[in-house]
Amino acid sequence: MGSRITPPATVRERMDRLENLLTLKQQGNEVGGFAQLFWTLAVGLGYNDAALMDLLNDCLDNSLPLWEMDGLGDLDFWGFVLYLQRRSRGPAPSQLGHAPASESVPEVTEEVGTEPPLHPGKRRRRRRKRASFILQGPEASPASESAPILSLMNISQSSAGLGTVLPLTSFENVLLFLFNVILATAIIFLNVSVFLSIVMNRSLRSENRFMYMLSTCLSDICSGVSYYYVGVLDVRDYYDSPTRTFYIAPTFLGLSYMAILAAQADRYHAVSAPFKYSQRMTRNTTLLVILAYWLYAFLIVAVNNLVTMGVAKKVTGFGTFVANIFTVIIMIGLNVRLFFIAKFQLEREPPSAERDNKRASIYLIIIVAVCFLIAWLPIFLHVIACNFAGSTCYTFRNEGSDPLRILPRVNAVLTPLLYIRGCSALRSTLLSKVWRTQCCKRKSVNPLSVVKKNEAVIFKM
Repeated sequence: MGSRITPPATVRERMDRLENLLTLKQQGNEVGGFAQLFWTLAVGLGYNDAALMDLLNDCLDNSLPLWEMDGLGDLDFWGFVLYLQRRSRGPAPSQLGHAPASESVPEVTEEVGTEPPLHPGKRRRRRRKRASFILQGPEASPASESAPILSLMNISQSSAGLGTVLPLTSFENVLLFLFNVILATAIIFLNVSVFLSIVMNRSLRSENRFMYMLSTCLSDICSGVSYYYVGVLDVRDYYDSPTRTFYIAPTFLGLSYMAILAAQADRYHAVSAPFKYSQRMTRNTTLLVILAYWLYAFLIVAVNNLVTMGVAKKVTGFGTFVANIFTVIIMIGLNVRLFFIAKFQLEREPPSAERDNKRASIYLIIIVAVCFLIAWLPIFLHVIACNFAGSTCYTFRNEGSDPLRILPRVNAVLTPLLYIRGCSALRSTLLSKVWRTQCCKRKSVNPLSVVKKNEAVIFKM
């Protein structure tokens, strides 16, 4: 009589068991015995068969590619184990359609505790029969009809063994693939355009707020470049994932977050205490602030990559959880405060170009921050809810198919568009020097005809 495996009684015990499950590796052990050990650790965690299959696949020495996992259909966990055992003894996956039809699927008879994993009823027999279609020859399954689909799956695999975000076997998957490619391209193109516009205009470079725009554009450019990998290909950017980016790709998104938060604080200081602001926040001080949060971000990256995975999960999990709550509260509070300053406090000042410049800069950063919160709050609330509930968050198959992780990348396109729309000096430099459009000339408008009054730029239209 075996010992009964009880579910975890506390959240702490659940997290410890989950950590042991995620750190488990096959290391050359036989698939059947390793799967029994894996199932023992997973008992009571509440995962369904699909999640257990994905987790077990990540623990294998030779993980199955995404297209092969999708081809397994509705196999349950132990049917998946049978498939792995047959696969380890038989031909390569590309030759599975030519396996002898007389070979049968081996049965697994091991049991763990008092809950035997294999007592198949009619429904499970039907699933196992479907699995045998995958493993046997063309006389037992319509493999010849699916040959074009399998060849298309193979085409969607990269030379490094990575496939596309989803197999290019349906119209919806192709649309998602093209969307991610276009999204990455748009992020790079728009942010490079804004970055060059600021660099090429001396009057823009003299203002502190445009230094934060440069920082945001630089981090978003890096985010766009990395999205060609994490968004276009089949990548799970997690601690023990073989396709991870070692926490670098998410850091670029975090840098944009810190840049917008710093820009909000800068505008609040500038309008609430302009005299002290002019004394304290010089050009060099602003650059030091930007350098400080860039160094801090990559210090966290170094810590996560140098310590053990368990320590990295604890540090990052707790730090991200606390930082998300406090920074969101600060960003919302600054937004409300800046709105009231722009609405009421600046109205009491006499009309001037400086007042209009302050108001425009405040409204711009408010709109940018609101759009940022709309794009980021879903994933923030998702993580916070999972932490409070003490349960594991639902994870998508990869980064490029996760809508909660796509939204922040969409914000990386929206932010430079807001900068262009909200700043006339930036827009005119972009159109005349970077994009070199002729629309302004056709309308008899000189976008570079500016005069300086009270150190504010006013355009003659």
